[in-house]
Amino acid sequence: MPRSLGRVIGAVLLVLLASATCVLLGSWQWGRYEQKSAALAQIEAAWDAPVMSLDDVLADGLALENDWQRVELHGEFIHESTTVLRGRHVADAPSSMVLGLFRASSEGPDVGVIVARGWNGVDDAVPPLPEGPQDLVVRLRTEESARGTNTLPGSVTTLNTQELLRSMGDVVPDDLPVLQGYVQVVSAEAPLVGFPDPEYSLGNHLSYAFQWWFFAAAIPVGAVILVRRDQREAAGIVKVREKGRAEAEEDAIIDAQLGAE
Repeated sequence: MPRSLGRVIGAVLLVLLASATCVLLGSWQWGRYEQKSAALAQIEAAWDAPVMSLDDVLADGLALENDWQRVELHGEFIHESTTVLRGRHVADAPSSMVLGLFRASSEGPDVGVIVARGWNGVDDAVPPLPEGPQDLVVRLRTEESARGTNTLPGSVTTLNTQELLRSMGDVVPDDLPVLQGYVQVVSAEAPLVGFPDPEYSLGNHLSYAFQWWFFAAAIPVGAVILVRRDQREAAGIVKVREKGRAEAEEDAIIDAQLGAE
């Protein structure tokens, strides 16, 4: 294979690789945009919707899907079921989320619901669970993916149902069905801090997607322009610009000065 042909093939492959990479990056940004759009649509649909009963939620099974929907719970917290989610930031401050297992009444058997009670400072004492019957208004939240890390008693690193239950230990009744997911209280009780409103911004993912796709199209176009210009220069079609009179006089003055030195 001639050397020049090999260089051309290599250049073409490099251009194609760069364009394909830009297409993939644009597609990834588009996917992020669609995810945030769907999440925002869910927030807008559920945020001010009428409060549901637990039985309405259980009609769709134990897996929580209607994110941010308000629900009424009646029951009481299970003694010593407190667990803490660490390693999160609230208002740019390191914080811990305090959770507990709530035995909620329904028309059928009681159901366990993991309740996020609010935020606490990382060095603050964890307040005990409220005792006796409780009436709560909460918002449904879907669980996070499990990280597969070792869960220490009374502490978790992710809001995954099974990891939360493992961290609570033996206080979780074996015969108590538990909702898959968790809920967060609408109004936190002092000294805990309430939950901030969700993020409503879509970010810059859409503009980034179009930028990457523009680069994907511009790279081969720019490459073709450069190749054609090189071909024209090699064929002598494009002439090197001759020096103007002013530039020639300036060069002569500089040469004279150098000679005098």
